[in-house]
Amino acid sequence: MLSDQQLFRFSRQLLVPQVDLIGQRAFLDAKVLIVGMGGIGNPVALYLASSGVGHLTLVDYDQVELHNLPRQVLLTDADLGRSKVTVVAEKLTLQCPDVDIQACDGRIEDLIDTLGQFDILVDATDSVTVAHFLNRYSVQHHVPLLYLSAIGTEGRLFMARGWRDDSACLGCWLPELSDQNEGCERLGVLSPSVGTIGVLGAVQVLRAVLGDYGTDLVCLDTWSLNQISVSVSCLADCRVCGPSAPG
Repeated sequence: MLSDQQLFRFSRQLLVPQVDLIGQRAFLDAKVLIVGMGGIGNPVALYLASSGVGHLTLVDYDQVELHNLPRQVLLTDADLGRSKVTVVAEKLTLQCPDVDIQACDGRIEDLIDTLGQFDILVDATDSVTVAHFLNRYSVQHHVPLLYLSAIGTEGRLFMARGWRDDSACLGCWLPELSDQNEGCERLGVLSPSVGTIGVLGAVQVLRAVLGDYGTDLVCLDTWSLNQISVSVSCLADCRVCGPSAPG
C-alpha cells in the first residue's frame, strides 16, 4: 500500500489511467539500472526518481567538466571536478528522499556482477562498446535493455529483449563494429535534444515496468519533429541472440 504522504505526492500521477494505484505500487517496487550520467542519463534519473521508481542504481566513471553543464541539467559550476554519479545521487536524494539511490563510480564492465538484479537496464552512455556489453548481459540474464542515444538534433530509442523468440536484441541492428568516433564529441549535439530523448526514455521505462514494452526502433528529429518507427527483425545469425550464439 501507499502511505498517505505518497498518495499526496503522486496524486496527479495516480489519476493517469495507465498508472493508478497498482501502477504506482509497481513503480515503487521497481529496480532500474542507469548507466551513464550525461545529458541523457540526467533526465532519465531525474524523472524516474520523481515518478516514484523506488530503487535506482546509477553508474558512471567520469568527473564534471565545464562543457557538460549545458546538457547535464543536474550539474552546476559548483560541481566541477566532482564525480558525476555522486553529484547526481546527492541531488536526487534531496529531491526524492524516499527513493533508494545507489551511486557507483566506475565502469559498468567492472561493476555489473556486484550490483544485484534489476527489472530494467538503461544505456545512456553514448558508447557502442558499453551498449553491446549491456546487450549481452540483457540476453544472458533476461533483463530488458532500453538503448538511448542522441547526435546533433536526432535521437534513438530501442527496447531490446533479445532472449525472446519474437524480439530483437541490440546487436540485430547496431553492429558491434560501428564507428565509435561518430558521437556527440565529434559531431555535436543540441542540449534540448538530449533532454528530450532522456525524458522520453523515462516514459518508456515506466511503461516497461508496467509490462508494456515497445518493440520498434524509434528515430526522432527533435528539430523538425519528424519521427520514424522501424520494426526490427531478429537476425538469424546474430552472434548474441541467434540460435548459434554462445549460451
